[in-house]
Amino acid sequence: MTKWTQDEAEWETAKSAIRRHYLEEGKSLKELAQIMCKEYRLNATPDMYKRRLAKWGFQKKVRGQDAFTVVRAARVSAAVGGTASSLSNDYGAGVGPEKIDRYLKRKYHSESEFLAAMTAPSPEKSSRRDLRAAKKTTMDVLITERPPPPFGSAMLLEIVASLRIYFTASFSDGSWRISRDPNIDVYSTRPHGNDMLGLKALFSAHDLACELLDTNQMAEAGLVLSRAGSGIEDLIATRHPRMLTAIFDLIFHLIRRRRPEVAMILLRHFSSLVSVLLGSRHPISQAFERLLKAPRLEFQPYLLLAWQSAIDRFADAAGPLHYSTLSVRREYIQMAIGLDDIALAANQVRELAELCERELGAEDLRTLKLYYTLAELLFEQQRSEECVHIGEKMVHAAANFADKDYDRFVDLSCSGLFFIAKAQCAQGMANGSSTYRDQAAGTLWRAIELCISYRGLQHPLAM
Repeated sequence: MTKWTQDEAEWETAKSAIRRHYLEEGKSLKELAQIMCKEYRLNATPDMYKRRLAKWGFQKKVRGQDAFTVVRAARVSAAVGGTASSLSNDYGAGVGPEKIDRYLKRKYHSESEFLAAMTAPSPEKSSRRDLRAAKKTTMDVLITERPPPPFGSAMLLEIVASLRIYFTASFSDGSWRISRDPNIDVYSTRPHGNDMLGLKALFSAHDLACELLDTNQMAEAGLVLSRAGSGIEDLIATRHPRMLTAIFDLIFHLIRRRRPEVAMILLRHFSSLVSVLLGSRHPISQAFERLLKAPRLEFQPYLLLAWQSAIDRFADAAGPLHYSTLSVRREYIQMAIGLDDIALAANQVRELAELCERELGAEDLRTLKLYYTLAELLFEQQRSEECVHIGEKMVHAAANFADKDYDRFVDLSCSGLFFIAKAQCAQGMANGSSTYRDQAAGTLWRAIELCISYRGLQHPLAM
């Protein structure tokens, strides 16, 4: 029977030889066991070596903490005239400069980003368990809550800087203009630059692709996504002021539909086309190139912060209560925050709507748009009574436009009436009451009559 080595003194005597064979010569555990048995009469199984190596801290792979120790020490050493190569024996066995360099290049974009990440607060143990569980599905990987990357990280700063350059340059060179009427969207001076049909078509195409994927019609979905590429080209060519925020909105819309793979296709497609059409040095190209380099678990926080940066740029240029700023902020709250916490999103939209009501008035278009978004969020939470109240609020506000802007009067009235009917129908289905359904039919008919009387039977709203 083989007598396995148990004496600590024998292990310590052979320690330097084990280190040389395992770390410097790169022997496997099995080879190490054979060599040590033959040359040093140290009888041990590969598993025993594995435990012993772990105890001594001998490892071939670089751990984040070891790399952090070496990099930090290298900076101190450099400051006093030392060299990084002298750190290999002092900080982590086998962790030499070459391995540290390979580790940093593989996982981070710069030494500063790595140090910032390592000094950031660690998530709680429960959060780590959640992250491990989230890796089971692609969807969970994309939407798992995770602390945003450190704000000082180089990549994030570069993304924000690129977006700032793009927005600042577009406003300063006259490509985008701000209307004197704060209820009118920021507009483009490029030919066809204000055509929103392309954005709407892009949303429709990706929604259709999701529906086809839901029914396992893969080939048809691929064809739809391929055709959507021409729409993306048109968007990039016109460079509508809301193009970027609309792309962010669509990406989160796709994630919300549980189609993260389609969201990534869109992101990669957009990034590639921007690089080809505008050049790799264009700020948008650089921003999206860095977004795509974000680790999978950090992709969503980086995208959120990029979206927030775009909102800030609108606020800087047009003001916090301008139609464009409020529109992109409303989309961000509804889609990005609503993805994980719809109640929180509803509360934030309500606060924003109440602020606008105080500052701008209850009949202001910006206020009414926010209340309409609030109604949509409340409807998702099955809070139908509050939806009816908001719909009535919109109909009441619309009456103020009857004499001065009849077109807006019809739009607001129909929007409010349609939402009241929708909420009443939901109440009827929930309670099994025909009274609510009858009320919904009557409300809907009022909206249809109003639309037909003003715009004719062939108008999409009437149809």
